[in-house]
Amino acid sequence: MYECKFPHLFEPIQIGSRLFKNRIFASPTGDSPEFDIPEHDYIAYYERKARGGAASVCVGDCVVDRARGGHAHHICCDNPDYGNGRMHKLTRGISSHGAVASIELLHAGGNSTGSFREGNTVYGPVAGSNTARGFTTVWEEMPEKIIYETIEYFANAARNAKNWGFGMVTIHGGHGWLFSQFMSPE
Repeated sequence: MYECKFPHLFEPIQIGSRLFKNRIFASPTGDSPEFDIPEHDYIAYYERKARGGAASVCVGDCVVDRARGGHAHHICCDNPDYGNGRMHKLTRGISSHGAVASIELLHAGGNSTGSFREGNTVYGPVAGSNTARGFTTVWEEMPEKIIYETIEYFANAARNAKNWGFGMVTIHGGHGWLFSQFMSPE
């Protein structure tokens, strides 16, 4: 006789004020849009995850500060008008299948190659440089003023996400982005 190892997997769960239809949360994926703006195929990809039954579908690797914390081809959350309504279309597509649309926010810190290539000053917890794929990115030590501005960028990006229809925000602290750089600058 079959005994389910995870009897609660398909039961609803309440986290804070948000009700999830089950306990399956689709991992954030940062399959970047071709032109930094979600196009049809990009939106369909996330909608398909929701149609598959996940309770939460997370759009990954979304930048909070394009000028100083960007990486090539990431969704930029520092502009409330970003995407000319496509962010709303993205969240509606996810939500139409009963899933909670989630977004993962990041600041690339010293790994902000996109911002650096655009001629902007980028910052990390300490000054440094890194060469990857034949290109060297150089960053300065982040002054306290920029730290506070970065906090504001995260808050503004979360507000924009809510206004676009996202029901949950996660902060990306791994893979060498800014938060992990403060833990270990190496």
